[in-house]
Amino acid sequence: MTSWIRASLIFLQILGQVCRVEFKYCQEAVDNVEIVTSCPTSEQEWESAANRKNCQSTAAQQTCSEPETFLYHCVINGYGNETIEVCAPRRLMIGYCTEFNVAGGVIQSHVLAPCNKTSVLRCDDVYYSTQAYKFLLVRCLVSKLN
Repeated sequence: MTSWIRASLIFLQILGQVCRVEFKYCQEAVDNVEIVTSCPTSEQEWESAANRKNCQSTAAQQTCSEPETFLYHCVINGYGNETIEVCAPRRLMIGYCTEFNVAGGVIQSHVLAPCNKTSVLRCDDVYYSTQAYKFLLVRCLVSKLN
């Protein structure tokens, strides 16, 4: 019974986010994309990189999302061959690695990289795009493609 309740609560949370969030082009995110050689792999490194990128300085002026959800990301690009830092609206990811699609101007699932389908790509079934550092997804995918 407890697992059914937990699953129902997770489903409602996901449904709530999907209904509230539009996946629309975000020019402000595209404008601040930077290619980097690697991404943070710990919470401390993530916080340091986020402070350096300083997404808060543009969060209030951008029109893509609520200011509190316009956050630092370090993820793969849409081709999976580069790691990038970008300030963009946070998304709830379900079962896939996180990517930033520059052409679409949006954080989204990298559908060619499902989590937990290989021994290399491991992640939670549901996580926020800003938590990619926890799963080593970026390093694994880019190294597989190079």
